[in-house]
Amino acid sequence: MIDVAVLILHPTPAGRAGTIEAWVTAGRAAIAERHRVGFLEAGANEVTVVSGPPDRASFGERLRGFVTARRPRGVVVLGSGAMPLATRSDRRAFVEAAAASGRNALANNRFSADVVAIATAATLDELPDLATDNALPRWLADVARYEVSDLRRRWRPGFDIDGPLDLLLLGPRGWLPAPPDGIVDGVAERLAMVRAVARDTRAELVVTGRLSAVGLAWLERATASRTRALIEERGFRTRRDGQRP
Repeated sequence: MIDVAVLILHPTPAGRAGTIEAWVTAGRAAIAERHRVGFLEAGANEVTVVSGPPDRASFGERLRGFVTARRPRGVVVLGSGAMPLATRSDRRAFVEAAAASGRNALANNRFSADVVAIATAATLDELPDLATDNALPRWLADVARYEVSDLRRRWRPGFDIDGPLDLLLLGPRGWLPAPPDGIVDGVAERLAMVRAVARDTRAELVVTGRLSAVGLAWLERATASRTRALIEERGFRTRRDGQRP
């Protein structure tokens, strides 16, 4: 039996990718490879990267099939864009959680999971066809009766690459592909404008989109401007994914 197996899911474009989409896909592939090496160094016995275009398989079906085929004692599952700034200590926390006994799990954020470690992985034989990984901690806690803890107080595990802006904010790093020529100049200019507003005590900064209470508290501390927030909460998609009753 494998003690800890790691599954990294790396989606690729369904058809011919444009310049920006190809850049993001290449960036996520580089992160996946970094995790493959890093999780082995952190003590995992096996790391598998599953890559390919979208198909009809759900997240739940894919994870269930992986566990059924390998029968590990514990499993860590993550997307290829998850926690690109993770340290060895961060990865080690997930490996140790997966290697533990009993019904215990660890997520980077139990309410919006990108990485989940699950001990006693045989329990996942009963995992339903969840559409996304976000609902996994909820199922583990409410149905499988797991004790689920998370690392949402740590900022590194919470950063995820969902699109080109995330990759740009991650910044240039030797192991990441460089952005295509000319596509980031306008964004960099606008980010500089946002920084100028945030430093100005006479200005007002309005942040819209998904924002946690921790993120809002950080903004209050870190900005000199008057800072407001409009929080849209994914358009309530998490309710449809079964995270909330």
